[in-house]
Amino acid sequence: MPRCARHLLFIASATRQGGHCIRPRRNDELSVTNTGPGSGVLPDLVPTSSPRVIKTDPQRKVAFLPGGIELPLGPFLGIMAVAPPPDLIVASSGLPNKWAGNLDLKVLGVGSTLYIPVFNEGALFFTGDPHGVQGDGEVDGGALEQSLTGTLQFILHKGAGKAMRWPRAEDATNYYTLGLDVDLNIAMKEAVREAVELLQAKAGEKQRRSRASAAQTHARCAAAPL
Repeated sequence: MPRCARHLLFIASATRQGGHCIRPRRNDELSVTNTGPGSGVLPDLVPTSSPRVIKTDPQRKVAFLPGGIELPLGPFLGIMAVAPPPDLIVASSGLPNKWAGNLDLKVLGVGSTLYIPVFNEGALFFTGDPHGVQGDGEVDGGALEQSLTGTLQFILHKGAGKAMRWPRAEDATNYYTLGLDVDLNIAMKEAVREAVELLQAKAGEKQRRSRASAAQTHARCAAAPL
């Protein structure tokens, strides 16, 4: 499927070695899909190209598949990224990296947060490759491709990107650590390392809050009249 990103968005106050997060707010729906010979993990399964328009019901949030199957929609933007480091002359739009990119991560829908380090003044954010719904991967080389109108919120975290190796994400119930590499074994190790560091950081925050709470309680007790 084509990955289209026509414009770069300059974000005021975004600086190198900073970080920012993106929060998707809203999506609209209209869907197509396609597969064929040479696509996905079973390239010989479908002998001819099979483009198909998939009708959707935005109010009910379902897609109507052949055979009367109704598939719940889960719209998200497959590409969300900032411009790569300025010393990198050419970067593929197909492979994600530390500046994010073609993550195709289905949890990055409305209500989620994606954290990306910044490598250029203004961040130069871009997005594209919208999906109506996708599983945990694209085994046939694509998903339910849609035209989406996304509303995004940007929040800058000064200096936070300096220590980031990879993007991270979260939603109301989960944290998501990422490891990215063409070798899945290396990607797995990177994701686990990120998870360990995230847990250590969260545990440290909890300990600091507990110590601060204990200190505040001690101070209140010390100041209480006899």
